[in-house]
Amino acid sequence: MKRIVKEGAEPRPCRVPANRREQQEKQPAANMVTEIAEHKTALTASEVAVVLACSYPHVCKMAKRGRIPSLRIGGMVRFDPVALSNWLQGKVVGQ
Repeated sequence: MKRIVKEGAEPRPCRVPANRREQQEKQPAANMVTEIAEHKTALTASEVAVVLACSYPHVCKMAKRGRIPSLRIGGMVRFDPVALSNWLQGKVVGQ
């Protein structure tokens, strides 16, 4: 869907910082899976959002709806690195 910008208006900046966009373009999906699997402790929603290049609220919504493997500890949401990397491997297309 194309966004209409009023004449003379400044376009909105991209939500993903340029350095993270460049890193994601260079980083194939297999490296993402490996990076996640190498973590020794549970990941936070913020860390998962950085790796998946999406927003923190989006990760929380996916966890709440059961679309991404997650753990609830009290009011916190955490992600098991092994379960998350296995889930990501199932999502890779074209391999």
